[in-house]
Amino acid sequence: MPVIDTHTHFLPPAWVMPEPAPGAPGRYAVRVPAGDGTVLRTSHGDSAGFELDQLTDLGRRLRDIAIQGVDRQVLSVPPPFGFVYELDRAVALEICRAFNDAFTEARAHPSGAFLALATVPLQDSAAAIAELDRGIIELGLDGVAIGTHVGSTELDDPGLRPFFARIQELDVPLFIHSTNAIGRDRLDRYHLRNVIGNPTEDAIAAAGLIFGGVLEDNPSLKVYLAHGGGSCPLLHGRWSRGWQVRPEARLRLPRPPSEYLARLRFDSLTHDGPALRYLIATAGVDRVLLGSDYPYDMADPDPAGRVHALTDVSAADRDLVLGDNAAALFGLRG
Repeated sequence: MPVIDTHTHFLPPAWVMPEPAPGAPGRYAVRVPAGDGTVLRTSHGDSAGFELDQLTDLGRRLRDIAIQGVDRQVLSVPPPFGFVYELDRAVALEICRAFNDAFTEARAHPSGAFLALATVPLQDSAAAIAELDRGIIELGLDGVAIGTHVGSTELDDPGLRPFFARIQELDVPLFIHSTNAIGRDRLDRYHLRNVIGNPTEDAIAAAGLIFGGVLEDNPSLKVYLAHGGGSCPLLHGRWSRGWQVRPEARLRLPRPPSEYLARLRFDSLTHDGPALRYLIATAGVDRVLLGSDYPYDMADPDPAGRVHALTDVSAADRDLVLGDNAAALFGLRG
């Protein structure tokens, strides 16, 4: 079975603009610094830390993954600007449709190296469901990617329940990736909003799905979380203790959090061998998927190598993480 990286980001080339273009919704998202043309910067002016063609050029991507020993990538929108939840519903839907059309083209690349996840305007559940259906049923995309929250709306919000129910009905994977991390007022120094904020976001999203009853209502939902689930796997004992002693932790949760945690999947992006071993031991080797965060500078540049380095893990179990688990999740054949 091929080595499959389940956490990578892609931006259609047409959406990279030298400057924000009036009347071109969504193209506000990225800009190339004048006189440079190689390094991507967000509309906030932050450096994304990689060369632009890594995000937009499938040929460059194929060369890079060959060096990494990766055979296939699962493409998703680049956060935070790929999630357009702050925009007007009609504008956001237009962007999502354009992105999903471009992802469909990328998925059809002659190399056969790419799977792709739909993006949806999650600020409007009905519109999100409609675009989800179009992406999965009409376009043939492989799943859907969403952010960890929609502004002030958390993933356990009742308004999102029909969306999660529809994903379960379609029986496709749901990838959850941190966006607009919590605590920016305290984490705007030292890149803490990424190195601390993003993994915290992942844990908040997982907690919402568990404590908020989303997984209780949708027991077949196929969720996988970025960044090894952030702090979620490490906190599972504390979550269970909270459920035992605090009535508010049991409001929507008839069984211990550990039973729901066992339904989640996690990518391998921990940046640390012992942390990856802990994740495998805690989640179960069949619930961990290879993930790199390509092409961001916070990516693991050698995701497969990090798994191969786990010499105390059996070769069969390493194969599960490298690709077999992803192949099963996405319904791929050898």
